[in-house]
Amino acid sequence: MYCGLLAGLENEDQLAFVLCHEIAHYLLEHATKGLVREIATFHDKAFKAKVKAANKQEFNRNEQLANIYKNVLFKSRYHRRDLESGSWIRWPIACF
Repeated sequence: MYCGLLAGLENEDQLAFVLCHEIAHYLLEHATKGLVREIATFHDKAFKAKVKAANKQEFNRNEQLANIYKNVLFKSRYHRRDLESGSWIRWPIACF
C-alpha cells in the first residue's frame, strides 16, 4: 500500500475501502502471479531474442534495452480492466 495515500483519506470508510482493496490483492495473489509472469517472460525465447538484437545495435542500445524491460515490468503491474465489466461481483471476497 502506498503510505502517502493514507494522509489523504478523509474518513474510516475510505480507509476500509483501501484496506479491502489491498486484502484483495493478497487473496488473489497478484504479487506472486506478477513475479511468475516476469520470470517466465525473462526466460522466454522471444524476449531473449529481442534483448540479443538490442545488444547488437551500435546506437541507442541502452534506450532499446530500457524500453524492452519497461514494457515487461509495466505489463506485469497493470490493473486489469475486467473490473469495469462487473466480473468483480463473482469474486469470493467481502469486506465490511
